[in-house]
Amino acid sequence: LLRPGVVLGTQDEAVGLAQRRDRAARWCRERLAARNQRTFDTLITDAKAALEAHPALARRLCEAWPVALVDEFQDTDAQQYGVLDALYRDEAGWRGRLVMIGDPKQAIYGFRGGDVNAYLRASQGAARIALATNHRSDPALVEALNALYAAWGPALSARTAHPIAYHA
Repeated sequence: LLRPGVVLGTQDEAVGLAQRRDRAARWCRERLAARNQRTFDTLITDAKAALEAHPALARRLCEAWPVALVDEFQDTDAQQYGVLDALYRDEAGWRGRLVMIGDPKQAIYGFRGGDVNAYLRASQGAARIALATNHRSDPALVEALNALYAAWGPALSARTAHPIAYHA
């Protein structure tokens, strides 16, 4: 693996790193399979694959649980959203009710795979209910944060045309 201070400078070094990563992932999958074990990630990956391969399974599960409420949805990843999408949407559109609760400005789990872009894709075309009043924080804190964001401007990212913005 990389040593502190080592910078990937060549295509060969990048390819070598990718090959080591792939070997390590294959080794982990083989060890888990040999022990008949699963990680949280493999449980999600296996569920997504099963639902995609067997649409009748997704339909039956949606019939059994026609409503799902997912809090902190901004911290889900593409695989987790894929499971929910397979359960609550088919070729005809949405079925059942998937309630996604989240705030993209609070997406803080990118380091463990949370993908705010999965939230943004999931929320496209969804009915949206915005909470206009924060009832959990002290009003002085809310006022101070609103002033900070107002001074910063509407963009909350250095990337141009980023869809997450401050709204007064």
